Amino acid sequence: MIWVYGALFIQFYVHPIDRSKNAGCMINQKELTEEGLEKNFATNTLGMHLLTTGLVPLLQKSKNPRVVTVSSGGMLVQKLKKDDLQFEQLLPFDGTMAYAQNKRQQVDYLRLRILCCICWDKKEWYTV
Repeated sequence: MIWVYGALFIQFYVHPIDRSKNAGCMINQKELTEEGLEKNFATNTLGMHLLTTGLVPLLQKSKNPRVVTVSSGGMLVQKLKKDDLQFEQLLPFDGTMAYAQNKRQQVDYLRLRILCCICWDKKEWYTV
């Protein structure tokens, strides 16, 4: 669904713009998507990545492209648990802690993207 939104946005929006993303969920019981992904992770972490990636063609047309991702102070109570991104070890499941971990994932993901040399030359992104 996120890919569809990104594609439709690009198709129907004429002028390049800066995008700010502040959408998410906090599901308090463990639920899986049809694809078998934990829903908080699928929406808050994977969704952020897919939407940003989907908007790259539009951003490439902008003079000064920017994407702003809004996180939450909730991330401050969590360190990145890179071995449990979908909360299989979070027993009992706690939606508030899953949300906080998602926000930590977003911030650390963006730090990683920046530190791993995303270079912008107005035409392409190079990831090294």
